[in-house]
Amino acid sequence: MALTVTAATAANEVKTRNRSSAIQQSALQEITDQEEEPDMRKFDPWPVFFKREWNRTWPFLVGFAITGAIITKISLGLTEEDAKNSKFVQRHKK
Repeated sequence: MALTVTAATAANEVKTRNRSSAIQQSALQEITDQEEEPDMRKFDPWPVFFKREWNRTWPFLVGFAITGAIITKISLGLTEEDAKNSKFVQRHKK
């Protein structure tokens, strides 16, 4: 009799485990279904923004590039001898 009760208890435990795993699988399926993207693509505003703003900002960007190139060229052309002969450098050298 004890053996029969144990076998029945084991069978009930297996059924309970199967039910709980089925519930977990269905819950996971619902979660993954919610995470999938909808059929319609999401609108990306950045290309529209850059295309519209380029017409307004290109003069500033070109001006910064030219100014930066001129400053870089002049500063790379300076030597130690130029610094020694400069009144400005001598006044501010500490």
